[in-house]
Amino acid sequence: MLKIKGVKFWPSQIGMILKSFPSLAGRYSIIVSSKNKTDHIELLIESQSDQKKEIDKLSEKIKRDILISFDKINIVEKIEGTIGVVDQRG
Repeated sequence: MLKIKGVKFWPSQIGMILKSFPSLAGRYSIIVSSKNKTDHIELLIESQSDQKKEIDKLSEKIKRDILISFDKINIVEKIEGTIGVVDQRG
């Protein structure tokens, strides 16, 4: 379980939401960092094409279902490094 900006959620909830977006359903990574004691959260999704409209819909669904607002959601061809949660907070 992660606690981001005062909201607790299970990272697997993101995977479940991604399954409702077939063009985005694949490997993903959640990157958590902190600057000036404020949490920042980014979502990387592996996909072969840029899906700007789908990203906007995904962002809205995550906000509505989990109450988390990602600072960034990026599409990448291949995720380098860890798949899953990368918690960079100190």
